[in-house]
Amino acid sequence: MHATILDAATGETMAADLPEAHRLALAAEAAATRPGRERMARNAPILAALAAIDARTVRPLRAILAAQAAGLPPGDDVARLAALQAEADSLRAGLAS
Repeated sequence: MHATILDAATGETMAADLPEAHRLALAAEAAATRPGRERMARNAPILAALAAIDARTVRPLRAILAAQAAGLPPGDDVARLAALQAEADSLRAGLAS
């Protein structure tokens, strides 16, 4: 198997013949990392949605803390925070492991 090797120090490339053992090792490594890349691709939209939910929790949480500090009931913010938590929990269940 022919391979192109990059010399990191000089930036030059050179062609080389790889022994069969190296070719098999490279093929095994590629096969082993493919599922990880596929899992990351499947999880990316879910992780983005989870990040958006985290951002949306800031306002109700801040309102709850302000109400507590003022000795007032938190109003609808607790329910809103619980709904966001339930949405996040549902998304986390869909993450591929």
